Amino acid sequence: MLTDRFLQALQRFVGRRGVPSTIYTDNATTFHATHVELKEVWQVLTARKTHKYLAQQAITWKFIAPHAPWWGGFWERMVGSVKRCLRKVLGQSQLDEEGLNTILVSIEAALNSRPITQGREESEPLTPAHFLVGDRLTTLPTDPESPVRKDLSKEFQRLQKMVEHFWNRWKKEYLILLKNFHETHQPRPGSGRLQLGDVFLLQEDVGPRHVWRKARIEDLHEGRDGKIRTVTLRTS
Repeated sequence: MLTDRFLQALQRFVGRRGVPSTIYTDNATTFHATHVELKEVWQVLTARKTHKYLAQQAITWKFIAPHAPWWGGFWERMVGSVKRCLRKVLGQSQLDEEGLNTILVSIEAALNSRPITQGREESEPLTPAHFLVGDRLTTLPTDPESPVRKDLSKEFQRLQKMVEHFWNRWKKEYLILLKNFHETHQPRPGSGRLQLGDVFLLQEDVGPRHVWRKARIEDLHEGRDGKIRTVTLRTS
């Protein structure tokens, strides 16, 4: 959690994927929490050296709206999927740095090989890998009957087995996530449109309901679909 370490990680990302135009992250108020680790991350993000690097690379850094963690759902969903499968696949296994990096890179290839379009008979479905490297990602053969595997070490075979286990689990979980994501929810009857001056209780996880603060809507902000997605609140 040092500025130099963070910039090195960002440089590795740029070297692999190219320079991004925009980077999104959790809202700024999250980093002002009482957790020491979050405060250290905030110091890194606001460091002069970080801003200088972002300016030189023409990178825009954007924070999601406060108290709206679902705004980061398009990356949290993938992060959560990786974490759950890693926890179940690795279990109590103790890996060295090389072994862990090998598994993570293989998982990265699996995630970026997921289909994002419906395949046709004359063409294969598009995957994120097509937009990253121009073609689908390939891996070493993992067939137990393959003669190549007879020459591999037991450690490499164990890592490949973990990756295969992860890929099978991820395929099942990702299909369930897609089903839940595409479900349509109709608004409840009687639920009106938000209006200026409405008063609400500001839900906070730090205390019970009876100590939540009251907030009044000061401004409304529409999304690209014309619906109210964020509001400006005034509290005590």
